[in-house]
Amino acid sequence: MKIHCLVIFLLSTSFPSLCQNNGTISCLTVLKTDQIIDKLDSQTRILKEAEKGKKRSQIYKFYDLRKELIIDKIENGDFIECPDINTIIEQVIRELLIANPWLKPPKLVLLDSDITLNAYSLGDGTIGVHIGIFRKLSSVSELAFLLAHELAHYHLDHTNEMVRRNIRMKSTEAELYNQVKYGDINAIRALFYNHFSHTRTNELAADSLAFLMIYNSIYDLQACRIVLDKLDSAEFSEYPDHPDIKSHLHFSKFPFKDEWIRGRQSVLSNKRGSNFIFERDSIHTHPLAEERLVAYHQFSQDRSTHKPKVDETRFLEIKNQLDFLLIDLLKMDKRYDYAFYYALKFSDLYPSDETFKYEFLEILTDLYEVRKSHKFGLYVDLSAEVPWLKTYVNFLNNVTLSELGQVAYHYFQSNIEFDFQNEEQYHLLWKTALYANEQAVIKNITSTYLEKFPQGIYANHFLKQRNQE
Repeated sequence: MKIHCLVIFLLSTSFPSLCQNNGTISCLTVLKTDQIIDKLDSQTRILKEAEKGKKRSQIYKFYDLRKELIIDKIENGDFIECPDINTIIEQVIRELLIANPWLKPPKLVLLDSDITLNAYSLGDGTIGVHIGIFRKLSSVSELAFLLAHELAHYHLDHTNEMVRRNIRMKSTEAELYNQVKYGDINAIRALFYNHFSHTRTNELAADSLAFLMIYNSIYDLQACRIVLDKLDSAEFSEYPDHPDIKSHLHFSKFPFKDEWIRGRQSVLSNKRGSNFIFERDSIHTHPLAEERLVAYHQFSQDRSTHKPKVDETRFLEIKNQLDFLLIDLLKMDKRYDYAFYYALKFSDLYPSDETFKYEFLEILTDLYEVRKSHKFGLYVDLSAEVPWLKTYVNFLNNVTLSELGQVAYHYFQSNIEFDFQNEEQYHLLWKTALYANEQAVIKNITSTYLEKFPQGIYANHFLKQRNQE
């Protein structure tokens, strides 16, 4: 069963009542975009009204800019709604708030389409949760600690305190604000990096509060240590073995070329960086793992960690289902180097499932089209972002347009079991044959389709093709 995602968001409408014993708790409600924007306006207005001290006008300007950038991300569809995942996040946050009634509840919870192991707090009551955490974490308790850490940042007002400090200490130059005003993306990133990169002191404080929140709750305190270990190794692949690209793309009529996977000597890189304008509360801003682990051991010493086990059934089901969603998320985010890798990997993991063969073929045809239109750099980095991706990035950058067309065509012929009742397959085979300049196949597919589907969905397309012959 697949998880179906829509571009929609989660809004907390009743977190303040969570401590009431009324028997019905509804934490997260799906609302329309305009209602979410109204909520962001309200959150920003409340922050401004509460702001005291010097340079309030500059702080107001930052709050407005933060709101606008969140709205831009919402309107660009960078957040998604997956009902099954939303339910688990809702349950975890609800439990943390019930177990810790003194905790300041979040205002808005967004599910980010990013596949990395992370979550973040933006300081206005908005918490972002990467969908990738469900692939990297192993239990609900691990999820609870990751969320607790971000709730702690919000409760302790770390982000807004850094904003005030940096502005009042003039550590953010006025020129930077002017560049931001005129849409300089590098200036925007620099501005938010200054304000969202938490200090080591703040990170340890958030950890300490999160340890307490987990200890008070039903969740396993030992999960905190496990997450800290995973954060320290977050850039490593979750798989010990990687797909053999040569075995997938070697064909008798079009042999694999070893030069495709050799690295090129280049000082250039078109890395796009994070897909999120705010610098995330990531492993790069966290203290060293050893320091955080020391803090955990100090907290857990002499505290009982024995609790009844939390039911992990639904969490593990969702974790397994995410493989079927991941490639679509990567394509949506224009990270085709990763999509290419995972389509091959999942073809190995699920050899009897045709889904990933079609996904991989679609990736090849998409990449052919963007290379032909000279937009390839928007979809594939020139250099690998992580070491284990290097072979696949080398292939994508080294293979020529005509070679890519040949690979797509021969992959179809070797891996797709043709369904003569499926109109889409006729069109897809025609497309890959066109890429490979297989004129006889093009002619045969055209005539066969028109004979079988004279009123088909591609009838006009193939009639036009036949008239051009």
